[in-house]
Amino acid sequence: MHSRDGFTIIELLIVILLAGIVAGIAIPQVGRAVAKNRLDRAASVVSADLKLAYSMAARQRQPVRVEVDSVGRRMVVRNAGSPATVFSERNMGDGSELAVQRMVSHTTSQVLVYPSGLASGPLEIELRAGGSTRSVTMSRAGQIRVR
Repeated sequence: MHSRDGFTIIELLIVILLAGIVAGIAIPQVGRAVAKNRLDRAASVVSADLKLAYSMAARQRQPVRVEVDSVGRRMVVRNAGSPATVFSERNMGDGSELAVQRMVSHTTSQVLVYPSGLASGPLEIELRAGGSTRSVTMSRAGQIRVR
């Protein structure tokens, strides 16, 4: 008898079956991790844009308007006196790199940030993607928190 080289069909089927089981378990977890990472980045971007609004109001010595469009899932930071001047515009709808399934402003859809460092009111934006939720809150005094 001499030795054979290679694998039998049963050995190959067992390996393919095991690989399929491992992939079936791992792929949904990877999808959730990607969605959570995208949500964390979106919350960081919203936080940075709110800080930008306070900075630009102080620098320009003019009020800055923060507009949240829950339906279109976008946020715009613009000069309140000259609305054509846009400091930041973020699209978080389908097709964007920061795509979230839901973006809701629980307090109001727009806030004015004054050069004095105060805002016309608090703002809370809830972001949801892949079963996870992040909330970005801004106080009237400019304290911004991501939860």
